[in-house]
Amino acid sequence: MTVHRAGLRHCIGLILSLVVATAAAEESTCFGTTGNGRLENARKLPESGTNFAAYSTLGAALGRTYVHSRVERTVVAAYRV
Repeated sequence: MTVHRAGLRHCIGLILSLVVATAAAEESTCFGTTGNGRLENARKLPESGTNFAAYSTLGAALGRTYVHSRVERTVVAAYRV
């Protein structure tokens, strides 16, 4: 029974480590400047909702609605009904 508990604790620890690593990996990171840079782990803004729509259907289709993860969370929360 002690061996089983140790194995269970090991599995739970591994799962928690993976969850924390995944959450950290989902944050966006900016590199460079606005004119000469890049954004890793960018988030795509929703194209529409009950009280908003993308600024441009063409822009959304071309992938011009990707933003930093913090910006995405802020915008989505602001338009939440």
